[in-house]
Amino acid sequence: MARRIAWIAVSLAACGSGGELPRCGADADCAAGTVCERPVGGESGVCVAPYAVALAAPAAGGWIGSGAVTVRATLRVQASGRSEPAALELLAGGAPAASLPRVGPGTYQGGWTAPAGTPDPVLLAAVAARGTRDEAASAPVAVRVDLAPPVFTAPAASCAAAPCLRDAALRIRTGVDDANLVAVSASVDLDPSRPVALARAGGLWQADLDLAAWPFPALARDVVVTLTATDAAGNRAVLPLPVPVTRVRWAYDAGAPVTSPAVMEDGTLVVGVLATSAQLRGVSTAGAELWRLTLGSGLVQAAPSVGADAIYVGTTANRVFAVKRDGTAILNGTGCDVGGAIEGPPGVAGSSPEIAYAPSPIGRVFAVSAGTMCIAGPLTDTFAGPPSVDVNGKVLAATATATLRSYVFDGAAFTQSWASVVGVSVSAPIALDAAGNAWTGSQDAKVNVTTPAGVTTTARTLGGSVVDSPIVLAGGDVVVGDQAKVLHRLHPDGSPAWAVEPVLGGPVLAPVALAGGPAALLVPTAAGTLHAVAADGTVLWSGALTAGQSLREAAVALPAPGAAGTAYLGAADGKLYAVAVEGQLDVAAPWPKAHRDTRNGSSAGGTLP
Repeated sequence: MARRIAWIAVSLAACGSGGELPRCGADADCAAGTVCERPVGGESGVCVAPYAVALAAPAAGGWIGSGAVTVRATLRVQASGRSEPAALELLAGGAPAASLPRVGPGTYQGGWTAPAGTPDPVLLAAVAARGTRDEAASAPVAVRVDLAPPVFTAPAASCAAAPCLRDAALRIRTGVDDANLVAVSASVDLDPSRPVALARAGGLWQADLDLAAWPFPALARDVVVTLTATDAAGNRAVLPLPVPVTRVRWAYDAGAPVTSPAVMEDGTLVVGVLATSAQLRGVSTAGAELWRLTLGSGLVQAAPSVGADAIYVGTTANRVFAVKRDGTAILNGTGCDVGGAIEGPPGVAGSSPEIAYAPSPIGRVFAVSAGTMCIAGPLTDTFAGPPSVDVNGKVLAATATATLRSYVFDGAAFTQSWASVVGVSVSAPIALDAAGNAWTGSQDAKVNVTTPAGVTTTARTLGGSVVDSPIVLAGGDVVVGDQAKVLHRLHPDGSPAWAVEPVLGGPVLAPVALAGGPAALLVPTAAGTLHAVAADGTVLWSGALTAGQSLREAAVALPAPGAAGTAYLGAADGKLYAVAVEGQLDVAAPWPKAHRDTRNGSSAGGTLP
């Protein structure tokens, strides 16, 4: 029965061919590549190819590259007594190239890698039973061959200045040599899923990237730009280009330890220097020195503050100076003699005339003006930190015995409103919340809150002493660091807001509250590291700004449209650093930084930033 079916198939094939197949009585009567297929009844047979073979892939005109290509063929049995062979043989240019195993009924598939020297184009054919009388081959298929990958010429990724700033424009450009080139692309490891389109301009492919639009979770690191070129044959060339990128815009070298700045309305950064001359400097937002002024022979170790009438700054020669806002002259002669070196910037009240308050180590608070005012308050014990001024104009200052004192100044004399014990030795600046409560940190690791009436409770005891300012966020939470390197976020009742509190790179100094970017907090440490922290306590990035020398508290300037903001930090290594950050000072927070505003005014009634 099978033989009769095969004969019927051969007869139908003869009809479909439009002519008679050669007649035969035996295989010897047939031409090479054909066999005699005879009917069961014994009459004359016909000469047929035992197999019909066709090459299904690659298609005619397709490309073969340096990698393995999938070759697929089909086979149909046309003669009785034959079965599908276990494999076909691939010929390339007439020479054996690969075996194509049977993968299913009438289907054969295998891989072939074109060797070096393969001509372009090359003819491919699939052959069954090669070397036997049953040999049958497919019609040859001509395919293109390109075994060489594209070659990059003069590839580059760079910014106008090196290293690239995190908000600079990064230009990517390259030439590519390949006669069959079809695509050139780039990716950046800051977000590999985000494609970078390269446009062809003459003989170059290029693109300009605004790095400010890309995430940059680091203080400084190499950003890797990867170029990829692909030709018609699928050959690919891949080239990584490392590009140094940093957040550090510049570093002004003051030559001696420098305070963090008070920022004036025009952006001028006013800093103090631990030197015996030129102790007060004005620096531009580009890092250029604008002016310098000598303030006697004392060192400046505490940041200045800026008011509407003057710049106020203290020295270790026991003087508080009022300086003309352009830095050209001292307004109060030889300064107000406060009897000791003040700790921190004078607090500035927006009264008329303007008054700056300076608690002194001799146990008195002084009122200083841009004129001749230098009025001392009543004698008490040593003041160990800077003051804060509440919305009613009351002056709050803490003494070394950890007593927080509230004063009213009527323009001629101080009157103490109340005194409250707030721990052991308070030197950290005082923060005020929206309700007027004063938050203090002490050497005995306590965070205390004191009401406007002078009633103090301990909100929480931390794992290390507190030496720098707490800050108060918009919702009332308080953020403070300790000397055990832990950053804490506390609810108003003192309970922790974070299940896991981040441990940073050194003893924690005063944080800054940010808005408008991924980081909610920017936190310096006494070990010279800087940390960006999300609202949930996740550290987004960190890095060493100095070689282990302490930073000072940060001041964050408003960003230009479409650009990252800038944080300015003084350091014990003698440099003032400008660091690109995303966002700006959070003006919705009642006390977003040490000394509250960028002018270091320390007044709850002052304007932000």
